[in-house]
Amino acid sequence: MKKRVFALLTVLAVLLFGMTALAEEDDFWDDDFFGDDDFFSDEDFYEDDGIVLPDFEEDDNQNLKDRMDALSGFSGIDFKQEGDFRFIVLEDGKSCATDRYLGVDTVVTVPEKLGGCTVTAIGEMTFQDCKVEEVILPETILSIDNMAFFKCESLRSITVPEGVTALGRCCFGGCTALQTAVLPESLETVDEFAFLNCAALSEACFGTQLKSIGPNAFCMCASLIRVVLPRNAQVDESAFTQCPEDRETEYI
Repeated sequence: MKKRVFALLTVLAVLLFGMTALAEEDDFWDDDFFGDDDFFSDEDFYEDDGIVLPDFEEDDNQNLKDRMDALSGFSGIDFKQEGDFRFIVLEDGKSCATDRYLGVDTVVTVPEKLGGCTVTAIGEMTFQDCKVEEVILPETILSIDNMAFFKCESLRSITVPEGVTALGRCCFGGCTALQTAVLPESLETVDEFAFLNCAALSEACFGTQLKSIGPNAFCMCASLIRVVLPRNAQVDESAFTQCPEDRETEYI
């Protein structure tokens, strides 16, 4: 069930992008993308799992997120709120992950603690579709999760703190105004579509601890002219699809 829901979230993300260019590629809709080879072939999927798709024309972003939470099985979680942030306390009882930014500020500072718990993750869809131009992240975070900044079309720069080891799927996807992304030495993995369609991003410089960059991680980054990579990093062959062919690649 979790795999199907995750695949469904990905489908919805792609639909929101309107990615006609990628849709024309023969292998875009293959099994590897969805991670579940019978996702579309299971005739009992909707009936057995009781899934009702959201009405995109009627639901605003928050309602959509609430309905996706319910669809994903997260409706029973004890969400908490402090200031403009909704968050989830993690299993250790001492740390938490942001769940949603509810404010309207264009410059946002994520606190180191929420509800007395240390913020260790920018959770899935936290800033999705927000009008933020700058987000200052705390030094306490270890990961930026799937779609955390999805379609933050006004976000111009981001500094990922030292200590972060993972960037999730589509975490900065659709941040079309993003010009600068400062990445930490600690970063080890960049998941697929992480910087999808970051059309203004000019360079991506990684540290020596980088281990892997997933499929289409920088797909459609039309301004990407410089990439710095460790020689032993595993970079998917599609990571820089539809990026400038004359970009400079430096190995460290």
